[in-house]
Amino acid sequence: MLEIERGMVVKSLAGHDKTQLYVIISVEGEYVYLADGKCRTMDHLKKKKKKHIQLTSYVDEDIRLGGRIENSSIRKLLKSVAAKQELEIQS
Repeated sequence: MLEIERGMVVKSLAGHDKTQLYVIISVEGEYVYLADGKCRTMDHLKKKKKKHIQLTSYVDEDIRLGGRIENSSIRKLLKSVAAKQELEIQS
């Protein structure tokens, strides 16, 4: 099993945001702090238990390595991941 780390793109499995894509901004114990760049911005992160997220195969290296994170870059990343997942489903 992969270790959960900063910069990973994840999908919510539980709650009103079920199936929503997020980027992990930080990991603390059994919780992760997530952002989507729209409702959950860098100023208003979502706290979620690790058991309520599903890892995807996408990782943003800039975020993982501690680079500057902007809401617009998160939105672009999640939009491209969603498009790639849609293509994988169709094929």
